[in-house]
Amino acid sequence: MKKKRILSCLILILLGLSSFSTAGTLSSNLSATLKTAANGERIPVLVILPDRKDAISLKEKLVSSYATRAERHNHGMRYLQRRADDDQKGILQELHRMETAGLAAKIKSHWLINAVTAEIAASELEKLASRKDLLEVGLVPKAVGIAPPKQSDESPDLTKLAGEIEWNIKAIGADSAWRLGYTGAGRLVCSFDTGVKGIHPALINGWKGHDGDSAAAWFDPIYGESFPHYIANAGSYPWHGTHTTGTMVGIDNVTGDTIGVAPEAKWIAAGVIDVPGASIIDAFEWAADPDGDPNTISDVPDVINHSWGITNEEFGCNDYFWAMIDNSEALGIVNIFAAGNDGVAGSISNPANRPECFAVGALDSITTTDTLIANFSSLGPSDCDGTTTKPDVVAPGVAIRSSYTTIPYYSAGGTSMASPHVSGAVALLRQAAPDATVDEIKQALKDGCIPLGESSPNDTMGYGLIYIPAAIEALAPAATSDLRVAGFNHGNPDPGASASIPVYITNKGGQLTDVYGIISGGTGKVTYSADADSLYFGT
Repeated sequence: MKKKRILSCLILILLGLSSFSTAGTLSSNLSATLKTAANGERIPVLVILPDRKDAISLKEKLVSSYATRAERHNHGMRYLQRRADDDQKGILQELHRMETAGLAAKIKSHWLINAVTAEIAASELEKLASRKDLLEVGLVPKAVGIAPPKQSDESPDLTKLAGEIEWNIKAIGADSAWRLGYTGAGRLVCSFDTGVKGIHPALINGWKGHDGDSAAAWFDPIYGESFPHYIANAGSYPWHGTHTTGTMVGIDNVTGDTIGVAPEAKWIAAGVIDVPGASIIDAFEWAADPDGDPNTISDVPDVINHSWGITNEEFGCNDYFWAMIDNSEALGIVNIFAAGNDGVAGSISNPANRPECFAVGALDSITTTDTLIANFSSLGPSDCDGTTTKPDVVAPGVAIRSSYTTIPYYSAGGTSMASPHVSGAVALLRQAAPDATVDEIKQALKDGCIPLGESSPNDTMGYGLIYIPAAIEALAPAATSDLRVAGFNHGNPDPGASASIPVYITNKGGQLTDVYGIISGGTGKVTYSADADSLYFGT
């Protein structure tokens, strides 16, 4: 009887748990806003639904299930869009009812993250958040550019010798990668920034929109122009996006002036940073599939450069951007972030401060005797867990000459100038390994670094200065033997005669070292000279 009573209690407890569901919540910043908001005031909010499959596990599932980037992108897109269609029916029905009653407006469903944005009357938000199909209702943060450091050696730079390679390009080995054939050909980079001066001589030929689909190459949600341009009212630094894009891919095809790491890659851009009214969620969704067709991948960027962030004094380790980043990476896009320009320990900007995000610090001088971190470059560790090393890597970030808006070229500094070096490097790595996963590329960048500091990694310079040829080598699969005898021209020597026989081999696999052969076989009537019983071919 005692066993029966215990069993009955367990069944009741389990039944109770199975019928229990937690209601959503208001975010702390929205709760604070509501204290001073008028009841009829409509507040822009993000309505977040629970994820049935979190973004990190989705990436792992796609990588384990599909061999190519195209397959991972296709199946990931279809899953995310189907999930949004299924999960958001109830909340969309309620929001449209509120819209009819004048209590909601600008309702927009999102699929890259399981969420809906809308402007909702303050009087309705607490009740809305109590729904059991919601996770949270919160304010929509604005993505802002990282302000350049106060002392960044900014200056006009109009002259350059034809064919001369920038110091920062050589420092990361980009020119060495070009000589190996890795120039970014066939790859695509993306900029989330203040827009791009599309007619700049170092950028105009590299814009992907020349293929006839400008909507898949330029995202301008506020002004709706079809050709890329810098946005004059984008904060205090409207030139910012033109400069960062130049460092990724810039080349003047007339003069040969090369300022970009991946000069033969194409570029696309979203003008959404420091642009009033622009949505970072919309930009992520656009970049995840610019032409809107999951079956194509030539429009999907290999990398998004993020020379923006929110200081952790304002935003701390808020997870607002995390699902956008993770799901875009599940679809095969590498996200690279500037570390920030606060220059003190634990000051990495959000979202670069997240352990899983790839943060880039800025080096000042790079010489044979002295390699120094820039005094403004934000330092680790991550304030999300207090232990994860940040930044992940460093790149040149002072006196970086690149494309500008009102004059052709300008030298500027900041981690914003450092991160596009790494984004350009991603294009070269993807050229070397088109189906490499996001995590494989990030790891190769770290593995290929030149370590800096007394120990590596460290919270000043991460794993060190990126060096692209070593990263490409680290990304390459382990050498697989495919050694073949291509020629063994022995002829038919007479009995008792001797013959000199050339042996030719080819290697169809990865590079091999210390290759040698051993002569064997025969009927016992064939003898070999002492120096020919082994053949050394080397590398």
